Formats: sequence, structure tokens, C-alpha cells
Amino acid sequence: MRNLILLALVCFFIQSNAQKTIWTKTVTDDGFMNQLESGNILFKDDSELSLLDHKTGDALWSSSVKTEKNPKFFDGIPFMYFEGKNYAILDASTGEIIDQNESKTNVLDIHYFWEKSRIVVELEREKMHHVLNINLEDLSKSWSVEVGKVQKALFGLATRGSSNAPAIDAAGTIALVDKKHISYISPEGSVSNKTEFKKNIKKVGFNESKEILYVLEDKKNLHFINLKTAEIIHSLEVKEKDLKLKILNDENTVAIIQKKVCIMMDAISGDVIGQFESKDKIKEVFVDDSTGRYYLLLKKNVTELNTSDASVAQTADLDTDFQELYRSKDHVFLSGRGRINQIDLNDLSLKYSKAVQSPPPNDYIEMSDGRLYYYQIGPKFMMSFIGTDGERKWGKEYNSPRRVEIRVVNNDLLVINSTEVNFLSTKDGKSLWKKTVKVDPSFAYVDDEANGEYVFYSEKRVVKFDIDENSIIKSVDKFKFKDFDYETQQPLLLNTDNGTFLKGSNSVFFCSRSGTNASEKHYKKSDNTSGLLKLANTAVTVAAIGSGNADKVVTVYQNGEQVHKGSMVDDMNGSWAYANDAAAKRRAKQNSGSSSYPYVFTKLENKKRGLIFLDSNSAKERFDIVMDEKDPNYILDEIDGVIYYLSNTKLKAIDIK
Repeated sequence: MRNLILLALVCFFIQSNAQKTIWTKTVTDDGFMNQLESGNILFKDDSELSLLDHKTGDALWSSSVKTEKNPKFFDGIPFMYFEGKNYAILDASTGEIIDQNESKTNVLDIHYFWEKSRIVVELEREKMHHVLNINLEDLSKSWSVEVGKVQKALFGLATRGSSNAPAIDAAGTIALVDKKHISYISPEGSVSNKTEFKKNIKKVGFNESKEILYVLEDKKNLHFINLKTAEIIHSLEVKEKDLKLKILNDENTVAIIQKKVCIMMDAISGDVIGQFESKDKIKEVFVDDSTGRYYLLLKKNVTELNTSDASVAQTADLDTDFQELYRSKDHVFLSGRGRINQIDLNDLSLKYSKAVQSPPPNDYIEMSDGRLYYYQIGPKFMMSFIGTDGERKWGKEYNSPRRVEIRVVNNDLLVINSTEVNFLSTKDGKSLWKKTVKVDPSFAYVDDEANGEYVFYSEKRVVKFDIDENSIIKSVDKFKFKDFDYETQQPLLLNTDNGTFLKGSNSVFFCSRSGTNASEKHYKKSDNTSGLLKLANTAVTVAAIGSGNADKVVTVYQNGEQVHKGSMVDDMNGSWAYANDAAAKRRAKQNSGSSSYPYVFTKLENKKRGLIFLDSNSAKERFDIVMDEKDPNYILDEIDGVIYYLSNTKLKAIDIK
């Protein structure tokens, strides 16, 4: 790399051809490529679909699946699907075809059952509703079945969403809850039963161990349905349109609220085993997931009921008529009427001797001298600092369409909202700065606590916050970008030991430590309207794993060695290439500008287009890569320091380290 930089100083043209091409593959023109979390490149052209080893370019697998459409990807697993004619679902890591059909097919919904090693895919094929059951333990045992006509809604296809998501029992029977019927699909893949209703239905609960499905018909009648026989075991009329049904007592009991009455019933038969009646309306129901204990929030009261018979286990009166009872992080809170308290569910004792003035906490920060509670819904933001003595020390409110960010710095609070950056004392909430930093649409910042500072781009200047000195230093010079929309765009900031690198559109600056403009260049705008390298969309995401199954699903590799294997993977196909621990970084950096390898896409001096890479320590040019297209097709892999460039009939992997 040192030699390459030296070459750059000698000859720009030679420099442009100095980057090492790691491998080249001949392909057909206008192909599609994407990078899996393993790093390997999925490539599709007119002739074939293949997965390429990102280090060698060798094909790990090739498939004859032909479709004009580009693939879409499942969440949390390396599966992809093609809709329309020549529909297919494949394992992207192995090329194995999971499902395929030449008829026009669209995916309506995908449901993930990680704990059962199942994925249920709902399909529309020739106006008929099909269900594909993917068996993750053995793909060969996957099957699909036609269920009936696709149900239409007023504004399009009726999808199940979260409330009416399919239910699967331990044996593998699938219950599909539609608008007015439930279809039951056997573990072998045949429609075994169907339950019809006169009015619209909604699933309100599923008791897996008892194989009972609870559905509400026309918001009036609750039905207990046996999943194996499709028999309605029990029905009762309910008074609450927004019925909340809780499954309790090791799934032996269900509880519902009927205005002032809590009714507990046998989970299978629906027989009433006990009920609790309050003189006031029951406001909230809370079930402690860790213990299974059941609590009711009443007017100025919290009561725990025994889950076996609805008798009172303990009760406590409150000083405030709270409206909500809920968990936030590690604690349970009461909130309402502008006040809160924390409650210990073991004995119903309260943290504070009296309710304190505070917004209902979406979140909170533990501090040495108290706790900061904060809350934001839409533009409305509120926060309160409550001391260890339970007294409210101070509070703030902002109208901030931008999500308010709070950073703890030296036991005080750096707060960034839609209009300003401020540094607040936790003692009294007052500003520790003489003047705040303005936040406008082009505002950007970088957290460089390693060097003891935050760096902001505000009002066209670089502003530094020295943490140790608690000082704000504005740059001497302004940094004005060309071809840059200050109302919608934010520049890239990189803070280094030498100063701050700034890049906005095709303008590049370097601000010295003394705040002067040490380097400035405005590159010619290319025909690419973004002025940036076109980055391929990232394929495989882990959004669905955010439900808490990451440790069960993901196998982690470090330096080529497996360091963690999710429990759900033990029985799965061992050839699946699950993400390594750098995958999340790979995905995030591909979707943003490059910070490890800053660049501009511009017209070069030789009148060709190209990508110029820059030194973030000086903003000087390191090297360029020539390209011919107006809208080039690239993937920038910051993890491995490689660009995958598709041009004409060549796919190249180019080292940019």
C-alpha cells in the first residue's frame, strides 16, 4: 500500500491502474449481484444463478433457475425467492431448490417459527391460496398445499399480520386463521379440516401445550377450538371489544377482563374456575413473564390474583390514579396523569415514597445521583431527572421531529434534538455551555470519545466539543459543499489525529486541528445523480432474529473458527453458511457512505469516469479505479477491503486496502 501511495504522487494514470485485481470472472452483460453475510457474492445473469467465493471468484454452486426478476430475501436466514413466472425459493448458501413452480406465483406473507425450526410461506398462485411449510431441520421434508381461494380485502390482499399469524402445535399441525374460517393443515401437508364462521374472526391466543386456539368472532363471541379436531369446545359472549386474553398457570388457565370483572377459566373446557370483581373498571392487566404471576391495575390500586382460582394473592393501595402498568428494561412502572412510580412485583412496594412528576418512561438512564427518565412519541419529547431521594430535580420538554439523542459524558448529559446540541448538568438541568450548537437539516456529528471529543458540522463550520475541557471550539473557516442540498443531505465526517475529514456530494475538505481549511477540492459531478458509488442492496438481514432468537439461530465464526453454534442449528443442514460476527458491520456500512474507504465518483482527468479513494487523514487522493458506465454496478466490502465491479462481461474483485 505504501508503494501504491508513492506511485500516486508520481503518476496519476499509472496510479489508476495500480490496484490489484484479485480475480476476474467472465459473465453476460447487465447481471445482478448481491453480497451475503458470509461475504460470498450471489450473481445472476441471463444464463444462470450462482454463488461465488468472494476470495477466489470460484462458483460454490450454480443453478439453472431462470427468471427475469431479481431475488428477494428471507429474514435471518440465507434463503431467497423469485416471484412471478418461474417462481422459486432457494437456499442461497447451497443452491438447493426448496420450492419451484412455472406458474405465476407471488409471496403473500412469511412467518418464522424459529423455535420449531419452521418457516411458513403463504403464496398466491392463479388466484388460489397455497401454503409452503419449510422444514429447517430437513429441507427434503418441506411441502406445499393448496388451501383455497385467496381472500381479498377492500384495498387488496388480506394478509394475516401479527394478530392472525398461523399457529403450529407440537405435532406440526398448522392453523391458518382467515377472515371467516380456519384451515387446518396436517403435519404431512394436507388440509385436514376447516371451521367456518358467520362473522369476521380474530385470533386472540394460542395454547400450544393444550392444542387450543382462541378466536374472537365479530368482537362479541370468544371460541375455544381444538386444533386437532377443529371442534369448538366452548363459546361465550364477551363485553370488551378489545379483548385481552392471557394464558396462565403453566397454560392450564386463561383469564379475560369483562369491564369490572376478571374471569379465569380452564384453558381447555372454558369452565369458570374463579372470578374477581372490582368496584371500578379494570384498567390494565400485567403478566410477569419471568414468574407467570398476574396483576390488575385498578383505581389507585394494584392487585395480584392467584392464577389457579382468581383469589386475591396481595393488594396495595396507591396515592395516584395510574393508567398504565408496564415493564421498561429491568423494572416495572406505574404511570399516568403526569406521574410515575416503580413497583416491586414481589411485595407491591414502591421505589418512591410518593409518585413523582415525570413522563411515562420509554427508557431511562441510571446515574450516580439519580435516574433520568425520558419519553418520545412523534415530535413530543420529555425527560425528568429524579434524585436518589425520590425528588424531581428538573425536567425538560422539546418539540423535536428528530429522534432526541442523549449521551452520558462525564456524568452529565449531551442532548441532541431537532434545533440544538446542549450539554446539561445532571444537578439542575442547566446548560454547561455558554452557547449551544445549532442543529439544522445538514447537521452531522461524530463521536470520538477515544480522543476525548465530539465533532459537529453546524452552520457550515466544524465545531469541536472537548470533553475534558468542557469547551466548544468553532473552526476559523467555513466549509461549503457544491452540488449539495443543505435541506436534505448531511456530510460524512471522519475525525482523525490530524483533524477532520469532510465529504458532501463531490466536495472534499480537511479541517486542521487549528480549525483552518487545510485541503479543499470540488470534483466534477459525474452523470450518476447521486455523485456516489452505487451500492448494491444488502441481501440477507437479521431483522426477524431481533425477537430474541439470535443466540439460537446464528452460528458465529471468528478468524475462520466457529466460536458459537446456535442451539437451533445443531440439527440443521451443516452446510448452511450463517453469518460471521462481522456481518452486521458489513451490512450497515454497505448501506451508508464508506468511512473506512472514503471516495467520490467523478469524471477523471483522462475524461473517463472513476472512483477516487481519499486519505481520511489529509483528504489527499490515494488512487482511482476507472469505470465506463454512467451508473456503475458495484459492491464495496469494507470488511475485506474489496470492490466487486461488474462491467460489460467482466466481474472483478479489486483490492482497495
